[in-house]
Amino acid sequence: MPQGDIHVYDDIMPYFNSDPVIQNTKKQYQSVTFVTTGIIAFDGGQTTMLHLGTALSKQGYQVYYLSYVEQPVEEMEENAAFNCPGYQGTCLGINDLERHQSDIWIATLWESAYVIKNFKGYKMYFVQDYEPYFYAYGDRYQLAKKRMNLAYIW
Repeated sequence: MPQGDIHVYDDIMPYFNSDPVIQNTKKQYQSVTFVTTGIIAFDGGQTTMLHLGTALSKQGYQVYYLSYVEQPVEEMEENAAFNCPGYQGTCLGINDLERHQSDIWIATLWESAYVIKNFKGYKMYFVQDYEPYFYAYGDRYQLAKKRMNLAYIW
């Protein structure tokens, strides 16, 4: 059975900072990277991400699905094929996070917006829900709300 795990924050805590966002300067784009909490089976948001990535790949873009949490690439690929048979693109693990380069970075959850904000390239935030409502009122609620509000000024 495909599986996965998300929301281990220790590895990404350095990204939660108030540094200014690095601005985009490039005008032509070839590569697109979706930054995600791994890929787990039966996840609607990740399935939508895989459909979008596959459509972009069919348009000639180099597409990547980069996990910023620990998950074996083989497990990501198995779950991606389960969620979206025939998906196109390359799965990358957390070990590629600091060295991977992309023309376009797409955050897929509020916390991944923090992860990509200082990467070079054009940044986008794929919002599917009002993510603060995923949490009880507290720190995560406030961080999600802040990131959703700031993402619109990228």
